[in-house]
Amino acid sequence: PSQIQQVLLNLILNAEQALTETRHSGTITLTTRAQREEGRVALTIADDGPGIPSEILPRIFDPFFTTKQVGEGTGLGLAVSYGIIRAHGGEISVRSREGEGTAFSLSLPIAEPVSSRPPVPAGPLMDIGAGAGGEPEVSPISKARSGRVLVIDDEQAVCDLCRAVLEEAGHEVAVIQNSQAALDLVVERTFDVVLSDIRMPEITGVDLYRFLLEHCPLLVRRLVFITGDLANPETRRFLAKAKAGVIKKPFVARDLLGAVDAVLEREGRIA
Repeated sequence: PSQIQQVLLNLILNAEQALTETRHSGTITLTTRAQREEGRVALTIADDGPGIPSEILPRIFDPFFTTKQVGEGTGLGLAVSYGIIRAHGGEISVRSREGEGTAFSLSLPIAEPVSSRPPVPAGPLMDIGAGAGGEPEVSPISKARSGRVLVIDDEQAVCDLCRAVLEEAGHEVAVIQNSQAALDLVVERTFDVVLSDIRMPEITGVDLYRFLLEHCPLLVRRLVFITGDLANPETRRFLAKAKAGVIKKPFVARDLLGAVDAVLEREGRIA
């Protein structure tokens, strides 16, 4: 449920941003319908905003493709949404024309009523990734040891995904998108692991690393960067010097849980 919620939230926020960037009013319409013969349920999120240019439309589900300015997002939102829907046996598509709005259509299989399902024994978490040919791949993840985790990222979709995966694994999670406010938070509260983007407005991941060195040196060894900027030589030089953990975007649940578990295994929990 949390992953489907993430997809809907991401699509609604994208529509809201498109409307507010072009005018001060607009309409976002959510429509649902049952396709019982096909055993599916359909949901459409439509807006009457500016629409998507035809040359951009075929690429919007590509990882890291974004029309946002640097610091406003990673381009992961729609790619992550696509992966989640496909991993649930669903489909996601988009219709749009410039000046005529945009509509995202989701189709998901209808589940059996809870009362008719056999009991499901507790099992491993599931990892949503990409298999051969870009198709989602589902594989087991064992439960990680629990800890207090802080996630710092200016991209809402990344924060939501990290929270959903880590909380399901039993971690206590705090997420923050304001990198400046994150500096106060690491001083005020105790965290066992800190996950941070590198390219953020206001305070970058490099700034955060330097702040921790001076004010919270014990957290430096508990810092893991989440970044899609590894092609940048400057970023690679910084990471080599910092010797911090790295999760490469786009990532799957296994990458996230593995990085957090590695820190907790190496450093333990802070009392």
